Amino acid sequence: MADEIDYSTLLSRPAPGVAVVTVVGEVDIQSTPQLRNALKAAVDGAPRFLIIDLSAVTFFSSAGVMELVAVAARAERDDVELSLVGIDTNRTVARVLSVCDVLTLFKVHRSASVALGKIDADIDATGDVAVEPETGAYSHLAPILAQFAALSVEDPQRRVLRDRLATAFLPVVRHIALRYQGRGEPTADLEQAGAVGLLGALERFDPGYGKDFLSFAVPTITGSIRRHFRDRTWSMRVPRRLKDLQGTIRDATEVLSETLGRAPRPSEIAAHLQTSVDEVIDALNAAHAHTPDSLDVLLTSAGRPLGDRLGQVDTALDSVDYRVALRSALQELPDREREILILRFFDDMTQTQIATAVGISQMHVSRLLSRSLATLHERIAVNDGHLGAPETA
Repeated sequence: MADEIDYSTLLSRPAPGVAVVTVVGEVDIQSTPQLRNALKAAVDGAPRFLIIDLSAVTFFSSAGVMELVAVAARAERDDVELSLVGIDTNRTVARVLSVCDVLTLFKVHRSASVALGKIDADIDATGDVAVEPETGAYSHLAPILAQFAALSVEDPQRRVLRDRLATAFLPVVRHIALRYQGRGEPTADLEQAGAVGLLGALERFDPGYGKDFLSFAVPTITGSIRRHFRDRTWSMRVPRRLKDLQGTIRDATEVLSETLGRAPRPSEIAAHLQTSVDEVIDALNAAHAHTPDSLDVLLTSAGRPLGDRLGQVDTALDSVDYRVALRSALQELPDREREILILRFFDDMTQTQIATAVGISQMHVSRLLSRSLATLHERIAVNDGHLGAPETA
């Protein structure tokens, strides 16, 4: 019988802006709605960080995986940073999540205390940049922004001001990049992608529209980082339409899971999105191409890795054509010469031993070998070194 999810520790807030969901026992089709409600309640609380502790889970079904995917989609939309803890010590759950390729959606830590320590370090490093637009640490940049926007593109002072503004707003880029940390991409790459978005925002910003710069820059920077994930992080080339469909499928899965009380079928997702079932199936299959599987991933409970199931390059295939041609040429040789070649190159006998076996002199064996090899070289085209030079006495 499945253990019930322990609601006594299900929701807690160990620090302001941080929610922890602890799951205990089996997450099967019966208990999945409880997990869904717990995760929904946690995200509804508008935390800045959400930690999901799976260290005490003894079974995790595919329905539970779909709930994790759904909460990841909502967290991305609501700007909530997700962390999974307890995976390192729970091989059962780790294997399921690895096969389903959902670990890239979360930051993974050994325990909740480690995750909280990392959150504290990130906040200390970035100052948790959550200032109001054009107030706080960035209000003094408003006149410089106005001056920058008023300059013509050819004015050399424009580049000086752009570099100054880009440096001043870099903490915003770092803060946004941290939201996507732990998804398989180096933080430096994310910051670089965000910096490109920041430069684009500076070039396109117009104070005349009456909006502050941060309200314009933050979506631009976020979009640049998301495009980096979409265009640069796939291990295989996937059509753009299938990449774009990933987000809508995640959102549809979240909605349908709440409505149906279970994971939706591809046909139900297709009907919800008003697209074809084949399109949805192609997109779901394409999701597995985002991150390649490790050759060390375990395929069975016996612990056999994927690498043991893969074949190796057969070097003998390179000589197939040569062997076929050689067999045909050998059939054209006289019986005695063919027998001498077999004794010499297959039975590894010396010329003296061959002479005794065949009943001729060693000098005669040497002449026959030289003539036979020369004949074979004439009848087939071989690369240097395949047969070697004819033997001499």
